[in-house]
Amino acid sequence: MFKQTTFVAMAITLGLAGCASPAPDVMILQLATTEVLGLASTDDVTLSHMAEGSPDALGTRVVSYTATTEKGPRFACSALMTPDPVVRKSQYSHVKCKPA
Repeated sequence: MFKQTTFVAMAITLGLAGCASPAPDVMILQLATTEVLGLASTDDVTLSHMAEGSPDALGTRVVSYTATTEKGPRFACSALMTPDPVVRKSQYSHVKCKPA
C-alpha cells in the first residue's frame, strides 16, 4: 500500500511540474536568434518586447520578440518554446525573423 501511495504522489507531482512553464531563457533564445540572423556573436543582438502565446496541450508556446542588431536593423522574431520537465529547461525551435 505504501509503494502505491508513493507512486501516485510522485506521478501527480511530476504531472503538475510538467504543467508549469518557465519564463523564456533569454540567453538560449539570443543564441538561436544570432544563428538565424548569421551574426558572429550574441553580443551583436539585443532582444526586447518578449510576449508569450497561450500554451497548447503539451505546453508548447509561441514566443514573439524584437531583435535589434548592433548596427541598427530590427527584426520581428518568433520561436516555439517547448518545456522539458525532465531537465527543467525549455527547448527552442522554428526560430524565424523578418525585418520589422
